[in-house]
Amino acid sequence: MLSATRPSASDCSGNGSARLPAAALRDLVSTSQQSRLHLTTKLAYAKRAVEWAQANAVLAFAEVWAAWTFLLPQTASIGDDILRSSPLLLYAKLARHLDEHAAGPRPSRHDFFGTDLDTDVRALNPGLALGRLRVAPKDGTYSRDEIVALPDTPADLDPAAGILTQGEGNVLSHVQLLARALGIPNVVLGPSAYQKIIPHDRHEVFLIVTPRGRVIIKEASSMTAQDKAVYEE
Repeated sequence: MLSATRPSASDCSGNGSARLPAAALRDLVSTSQQSRLHLTTKLAYAKRAVEWAQANAVLAFAEVWAAWTFLLPQTASIGDDILRSSPLLLYAKLARHLDEHAAGPRPSRHDFFGTDLDTDVRALNPGLALGRLRVAPKDGTYSRDEIVALPDTPADLDPAAGILTQGEGNVLSHVQLLARALGIPNVVLGPSAYQKIIPHDRHEVFLIVTPRGRVIIKEASSMTAQDKAVYEE
């Protein structure tokens, strides 16, 4: 697995920076004792292997990319397809299990409209979003500044301010690759957590996904002065 995420010297453009995710993985397995904070931090860093791979997947097509995507828009997803047919698919599954292990027996407590949850919620990409919540919108009926909640993980998705999906998801899903590339907060929900957001459909909401994996979603009218200050930054 480490060798699968380790690029060649030429891929590193001479500075070796792309080797860092693999180095983070080697550091994780170098000792049997890891603090939870250290493990979580190193896992987040190791996942940058996906960013490196995503950029390099389409590098070979740079000269023809504009023409291809103009004439055949569906080719824009070729990078995602390359990643999901590579050893990184196994890496994504491993990363999910390590995330669950890092959460430990006392996982993060999430706040969904004033209700505490410690199950059925998994943060995939951190970030902040403020916008109208759209629950199960039809294709193409939401805007870039809205937060979408979907009953399943779609094969394709247009950008949104925030993404909440019910079902499975990992660091190589199309939704997560989109979220990571555009800095969109992205969360996978179980059935009970998904049900809690349905009554807030079309309301203005504030979504917070922290780097440590905690998820907070509240009505925009309930935002504190600190919430507003953080968002404006």
